[in-house]
Amino acid sequence: MLKFLATDYAACTPAAAKVLFGKKNYTFIPNVVTGKRFIFDSVRRAEVKRKMNVEDKIVIASIGMIVKYKNPFFAVDVMSHVIKRNQNVEYWWIGSGPQEKQLANYVQEKGLSDHIKLLGKRSDVADLLNGIDILFFPSVFEGLGLVGVEAQIMGIPVLASDSIPTEMKFTNLVTFFS
Repeated sequence: MLKFLATDYAACTPAAAKVLFGKKNYTFIPNVVTGKRFIFDSVRRAEVKRKMNVEDKIVIASIGMIVKYKNPFFAVDVMSHVIKRNQNVEYWWIGSGPQEKQLANYVQEKGLSDHIKLLGKRSDVADLLNGIDILFFPSVFEGLGLVGVEAQIMGIPVLASDSIPTEMKFTNLVTFFS
């Protein structure tokens, strides 16, 4: 309803504006990330790895709500193939949402509960980012993809869906895939 009642529109990227407002005029308002929270810290990394019991593992993570457009079931399917090739991988989904129970059941049905952890909504995402090795960003739509920006600030490689706006990439750490 707001789309039809609003008098002014704002978006964080041209792609978001197009999806949300079509050809209507909008104001560009960039997202801002405070870099201090997202500075890599090797001490924090060691603490996170120890606390999460993954000192000797490759940690791949996705961060976001567990909703259809974030593509969590596809992520689990991809990780099942990765884990078959390398048993030393642990995958985290950080976030919660309306499809959380279905995703937990899906992980269990696939027999991946030892390798895939649904960590729920967290207030320590910056700390957890220190503990991951790769950010997997499989969304089918994003306005910008702030978590990808945050990962780049920390020096973490990002494997991102090609449906994420290219404005998210500002380092050579991002690889887009179809």
